[in-house]
Amino acid sequence: ADHIRWLWHPGEAEQWAAMTPSARRIHALQWVAGVSDSFGDGPRWTFSVDVADAMSVAVVDVNLASDHAAAGEANISYWVHRAFRRRGIAPTSVRLALQFLRDHTGARVAHILVDPAAHRSR
Repeated sequence: ADHIRWLWHPGEAEQWAAMTPSARRIHALQWVAGVSDSFGDGPRWTFSVDVADAMSVAVVDVNLASDHAAAGEANISYWVHRAFRRRGIAPTSVRLALQFLRDHTGARVAHILVDPAAHRSR
């Protein structure tokens, strides 16, 4: 998919496609842990999203130290695996991230940057 092509190095999409569901979950959890361990100066949370019929179908990142948001505000980024799009996963996940921000931080403003070419995301 165009919106996540930049995330994969050559050959990684094929490796992902060949993994079993449990191997994908382990891989996704290792990736989330790596992101969490390397988040830098400020508070940041990365959530793996499961649905009833599959695990790790999306990721939501909540970052209070983003260059894209003013101090005290949050940047939210997310991706949903192609096979699970158009099921309401992204809007539901973002609403849960906003609830998390409201309940656990002082941030009251959140930003989501959207590629103008990503018509469905807009």
